[in-house]
Amino acid sequence: MTVIAEDEHLKLLNRVRTIHMDEGNFEYEEVLQGLYYELENPTVLSVLLIEQIAQGFFWIKRHTQDKESLVHSAMIALVRDYSFSKPGAPKLAPRLSEAIEKGRFSEEYKLFESELNIWKGVTIEELRSKATSDKIDKLKILDDLIHRQVQNLRHLQKSLDAVDFKKRIVKKMDLELERIEAENSKLLIESENA
Repeated sequence: MTVIAEDEHLKLLNRVRTIHMDEGNFEYEEVLQGLYYELENPTVLSVLLIEQIAQGFFWIKRHTQDKESLVHSAMIALVRDYSFSKPGAPKLAPRLSEAIEKGRFSEEYKLFESELNIWKGVTIEELRSKATSDKIDKLKILDDLIHRQVQNLRHLQKSLDAVDFKKRIVKKMDLELERIEAENSKLLIESENA
C-alpha cells in the first residue's frame, strides 16, 4: 500500500484509499492531497469521492497526452513517407520532434518548416492536418474517453457538494437546536421564578 504522506491530517486518506496509481506519479498525488486539504471535515465518503476526482483529472491528462502522441507519431510517419518523394532529401523525421518542442516561433521550427516545404511541399500545419485526418477515428475514441471523464468529474463534484451540504445542514440544525434549548431553559427558569 502506498502511503502518500506521514502528515497527521492525511491518516484518514491513507487508511481508506482504494486507488494506488503507478509509483512516482507525483501529479496524481499532488492533486489528491490538494483536494484532501480542501475538505473541512474529511469523512470516508468525501475522501473516496476526492480520490475518484483526482483519478479523473489524471485520466484526462493522460488521454490528452495520448492524443498528442498519436498525431505526433502520424506526422513522423508522413515525413518518412514523403522522404521517398525526392532523391537527396535530408532526413527530416528525426528533427520534427525537436522543432515542435521548441515552439512555433523558434528558429528551429522556422528552419525545419522551410526545409519541409522545400523538400516535401508541405508546412508543419498541413502535415498535422493530414496526420489528424488519418487518425480521426482513434482521436474520436480518445475524445470520448476525455468527455466521459469530464462527465464523471461533474457528477463526483455534485456528490461531494451534496455530502458537504448535508454536513452544513446538520451543523446548522445542531446550532438551532442548541439555541432553542437555551431559550427553553431560560423560559423554564423564568417561569419557576415567577
